[in-house]
Amino acid sequence: ELLRIVERAEGNAFFAEELVAAELGPAGLPDDLADLLLVRLDRLDDAGRDVVRAAAVAGRRVSHAMLTAVVGLEAGELERALRNAVESHVLVRVGDDAYAFRHALLAEAVHDDLLPGERVRLHAAYARAIGERRVEGAAAELARHARAAHDLDTALRASIEAGDDAMAVGGPDEAAQHYETALELLADPTRQPAAEPDLVGLVVRTSEAVIASGHPERARKLV
Repeated sequence: ELLRIVERAEGNAFFAEELVAAELGPAGLPDDLADLLLVRLDRLDDAGRDVVRAAAVAGRRVSHAMLTAVVGLEAGELERALRNAVESHVLVRVGDDAYAFRHALLAEAVHDDLLPGERVRLHAAYARAIGERRVEGAAAELARHARAAHDLDTALRASIEAGDDAMAVGGPDEAAQHYETALELLADPTRQPAAEPDLVGLVVRTSEAVIASGHPERARKLV
């Protein structure tokens, strides 16, 4: 718990003190700290706030191409909004083509402040951009956005692909997580399937990943 708070505070003693005082769990930020962080958004115009909110749904870092595909602003307006966010110390430039929040807790505060409908709409926009290959994005990223957008069928297919990708690079722990997510989605009664994956094959792949990650007994129970 202490290590998690230190990591989230990123060296900021005030943030660490606030997190400890609130005995923060994984649910979210203390209201006072979130309000303090969100004050920075008051310096932005409407376009700047829209861009920052879209960036928060992407995570700590987002590429310029991804924001262009998701936000829907003209190039000049998007650039002005981004410059406003950078000069207001909300975002920082990362490399030649990406932006990140100045602090991870600011990204959390902005994301948590979104209305449910806004959050679903933005996740759906990210899922479409990646799924239609208008921007580059990993299968794991597509799965995360699709699930948050309630597109469970896309999330299922992407989770299986993400598991395959992780196994291909020698990451059985991550692969097992993606495959197990796929199994959960496969059993979700609210999903409207376009095509059913091979359940037996998926269970075999999941158990192989679980065994490779060092948990043969869990694999046996899974099978």
